[in-house]
Amino acid sequence: MDYDSAMNRTAPSNPDDAYLHDLSSATPSSRRTANPALAYLAAAISLWCLIEFRWEARWEFGQSDHGVRIAALVVSKAIVIGLGLGVLAGRPAMRMAFLFLCVISVACLVWSLPHVYHVSRPFFLLSLVECAFKTGFVVAFALDVTDAQ
Repeated sequence: MDYDSAMNRTAPSNPDDAYLHDLSSATPSSRRTANPALAYLAAAISLWCLIEFRWEARWEFGQSDHGVRIAALVVSKAIVIGLGLGVLAGRPAMRMAFLFLCVISVACLVWSLPHVYHVSRPFFLLSLVECAFKTGFVVAFALDVTDAQ
């Protein structure tokens, strides 16, 4: 970049927002390929939601109020998949929302893993894989942010 183009560029007023400014000014194709690890992990998390749905739905059908529980399960999976598709489309806001979802999900799941291990080993393995994918997304996002600065 030469001096004139650097001087004509507008910078965000808050230096902490520089990462978001760079993402919003990028073209859609360059945003999509900025960090392929984020896209791969978002796709893996979305696909894992579909795989996991089979076992979770079977568990929820055994409950007395299964209609409400199945509806909540479908809505939660639709949110995860929708945000994952937004990450794949290169939308910065969707990436932030997906990051928030991953952080909250891992924070909740990690504390329950010992209990789930004693209740059901298959559910423990499903939750462990989900935690690994979501932790990977958080780490990849953190590395992407530090590389951008």
